[in-house]
This record gives sequence, structure tokens and C-alpha cells, in this order.
Amino acid sequence: MVAPLVAVRLRSQLSALRSSPWAAAGYVLLALMLLPLFIGLTVGLSSLRFLPDARSPLMLTAGAVLVLVWTFGSVLFFAMDDSVSPQRLALFPLRSRDLVVPLLVSDLITLPGVFTLLVCCGFVIGWATDPLLAIAGIASTVLGLITGMLAGRILVTALSRWLAARRSRDLLYVVLLLGLIAISWGVPLLGRGMFNLGLNWETVELMGGAAGWTPMGWAWTLPADLVAGRSGLAALRLALALVLLAAMIWLWSRQLDRALTTPLPSAGSGAPTVSSPWLDRLFPPGPAGAIAARNLRYLRRDPRRFASVLVIMATPFFVVFANMVRDEKLVPEFLWLVVALATWMGGIGALQDTPMDGSALWLHAVSGIRGFEDRLGRLMANSLIYGGTFVVTMVLASALLGAWGIFPFAFGLGLGTLIANQGMSLLVSSFLNGTAPPPGTNPFTSTSKGQGAAFLASLLQMLGSVILLLPVAGMVFASYRFPLLGWVFLPLGPVLGVLAALGLISLGGRRLDRTWPEVLKAVTYEK
Repeated sequence: MVAPLVAVRLRSQLSALRSSPWAAAGYVLLALMLLPLFIGLTVGLSSLRFLPDARSPLMLTAGAVLVLVWTFGSVLFFAMDDSVSPQRLALFPLRSRDLVVPLLVSDLITLPGVFTLLVCCGFVIGWATDPLLAIAGIASTVLGLITGMLAGRILVTALSRWLAARRSRDLLYVVLLLGLIAISWGVPLLGRGMFNLGLNWETVELMGGAAGWTPMGWAWTLPADLVAGRSGLAALRLALALVLLAAMIWLWSRQLDRALTTPLPSAGSGAPTVSSPWLDRLFPPGPAGAIAARNLRYLRRDPRRFASVLVIMATPFFVVFANMVRDEKLVPEFLWLVVALATWMGGIGALQDTPMDGSALWLHAVSGIRGFEDRLGRLMANSLIYGGTFVVTMVLASALLGAWGIFPFAFGLGLGTLIANQGMSLLVSSFLNGTAPPPGTNPFTSTSKGQGAAFLASLLQMLGSVILLLPVAGMVFASYRFPLLGWVFLPLGPVLGVLAALGLISLGGRRLDRTWPEVLKAVTYEK
């Protein structure tokens, strides 16, 4: 069964890349951007062979981190798409023992799997200073890699079953997104705190020793114990690692048996929908107004859209909090960083608007709606949603930073940039889109289709944001030189932002009129 499942995974990835040159370009660009990082990790681990005193604690810590990354990265970064998921194999006469090894091997031919194998080469080379340690290094690396992959599979399968309930999906989706932001800012803070406390060699040895006694580190301790002459301890922790591996294989086999015999139900929300006629009165009558009102309704019903709003509001405050924890002086000019983050992430939210419609976009394509009306409706809804979050963010950030002196022109220029950035995102999404899991399904599933295109679209949107910020930077310097200009920019900024956004969505609308079928194919989620 290994060869057929690997072939299915490869065909799925190749067909996704062949479907769009943009997707292929984005996928290759993503791989090239990540390659130096993983080459550096591999070289760093390999060079530990020349540092025998530092090798054991650093190798144990790195191995435990690798297991953790595979465990949670399988969920957060879609290391495992659903092209060979157990639910899709339920119609075949297969048992769990036929799938355990093939599914693990198929995970290794994904982009995260290839990079993981590259890092594992660093572990093997780092320990290969004599034949016994080389054999022990190979054995511990294989054991540690399988442990991490099994933990990731178990977690994904367990969450898929639990996430069959709509309310659970909504809650976990929001919590994980906010947790990801907290981790991205918390790790540097933790590192800085350890540095301030004095990160000495004793601390490194303590971290390595602690990692070796955790379930994540048991598999990596064999060569470290052998080089230290602790053969009894090496046998004990090897036995613990093998017992853990056997337990994980048994648990995942049970999960596979259940998945093969009782596929996940397509559970939706049982709550009745509530009409909100006041939304229709917020926007002018016509197709654009109807699309804008529909987007606002989806904000309440679709957790993906609601979560993006929470993330946009939370990110600037994580930045402010991080600097407060580091005891750095928060000057009022720090408000400009909050403005830049809020406007950029507001654009990311608009960029995801079209893919979140998925195959439901066919209704726009066949209803005679012009591309400009589609873009205008999305612009009105997203500007209202993210403009409201921008107001709240700016007021709270100004209060925290004591930046009321620069608030008027920071608010005016920031709001204008946000609206213009919405237009830039809608222009990019008129010709380049990824895919998103349909509403009501597991939000952590993905396919290979659209991943490269989504990454490239994000890069183009970021480049467009930088271009839009260049004239704004000039206005900022001018307002500092001539303070009265700040009050001029308070009303002028939003007006200029609206004009820029209208020009951008006009280009996007004309593009959309010519390519409705291609855009619909790009955003349609295919299992």
C-alpha cells in the first residue's frame, strides 16, 4: 500500500501545481524562501560533532522541539492535506494495519516532510563521530521522527472527530489563531527574558537534561547516554521511547479503524438563522449593496471571518505589550507601527474574502453581476468591518502610548491607507486566489491546490501595501514639519484612500469580467 498512497499524494500535488502557473510559482518561491533556514539548521546540527561538550544538550533540545513542531505544526501549518485522509479511504476494503506505514511515508514527500528529512540529516551527521554513535544517531533520529509524525497524526485525527460539532470548530479556530499570535510574540520575549537572566552553560545543560526526560525527548537520548557512558540509563530511556511508540501506534490504529468504519458526519449548525433587515439599509440598493450586506451577515455566521477580525485587532496590542514587557520606552511615534500593522492585516482580511466564498461564487458569475459591482460590494463591507476595528485599535493604542498629539493625522492617514489597501487586495484576488475549507467543515483541512497561489497572492498584497505606504510616509514627514497639515490629513486621508481603492477595484472588476470561470475554479475547494 505504500506505493499507491505515495503515488496518489504525488499526483495530487502535481495536479495542483499544473492547474495554475501562479500556484507553481508561489510554491517554488515558498520552498526557496524556506530552504536557507533549513540548510542553516542542518549545518548547525552537523557542526555540533566538533563541539562534544555542547552536543548532547543541544541535540536533545532540538530533537524535542522537532517532535513538538510536527505535533502542532500538523494542525497549524497544514503539514498533512486530506488527499489521502482516512475518511477518503473508507470505501476501500482496507484495515488500519494496511495504512499506518503508507500514510506516514506519504507525509514525508510533502514540503514539510522533505525539509524535516533535511534537518534529520543534521542529527545523523552530528552524532557520526564513531561507528557506534553513528548507528545510535540513526536509530534515535528515525525513532524521534516517527514519534513526532505519529503525534501529529493522532492530534489531527482526534481534532477532526471532535470538530465534527460546529460550535467546537468555531471556538477552537478562534483560540488557535489568537494563540498563534501570542506564541509568535511570546517566544522572542521568552528568549530575551532568559538572556536577561543570564543564559549560561549550566542553563543549556539543564534544558537538555529536562528535554531528555520528557516524552518528546526519550527517542533522542540514546547516543547522548552512550557517549556519557550511561548504558543502563540509555537502555531505560530507549525502552520508554519504544513503549511510547507502541502505544501511539496502537492509539492511531484505533483511530484509523474508527475513521474507516464511521466517516465524519457533515455536521452543521442547528441554530436557526435570524434575519437582519437593518443590514440592507446600511448600503445603497443594487448588486453591490446586496453583496456588502451578505458579507456582514457572514461575519456573524462564519467563524473564519470573525476570527480574522479578532486577529487584526489583537496583533497591534501584542506588539505594544511585547515592548512594555521588555521595559522599552513607548514613545508616541510607536503608534505608526500600530497603524502599519493594522492596515496591512486589514488588507490580508480582504484578500481572503473571495476564497472564503468558495464554490458559492458561481452565483455571482451566472447572475450577470459585473466584476466592479462584486469588488465594490466587498470593498464597502470590508471597509466597514476593518474600519471599525481600526477605530477601536487606534483609540486604545493612543491611550496606551499617550499619543493623542499625533492621533488626528495618524488616524486620517491610517484609515485612508486601510481603505486603499482593501482595494489593492481586491485587485490581487481578482486574478490570484488560494482555496479555503468550506464553511461548516474542519477548518484545519487543506489540499495542495491553491497553496502556492495563496502564498504568492500574499506576497503581492504585501508589495502593494509597501507601495501605498510610500506616499503616506512622505505625508507623515510633512505633517511633523508643518503640524497644521495633520488636521488637513484627518479628512483628506480617507478621501484619497477611497479614490485609490475605487481605481484599484475598477481594474480588478474588468479583470474579473474576463475571467469569472478561472476565478471560480481557483477558489473551489476540491477534496
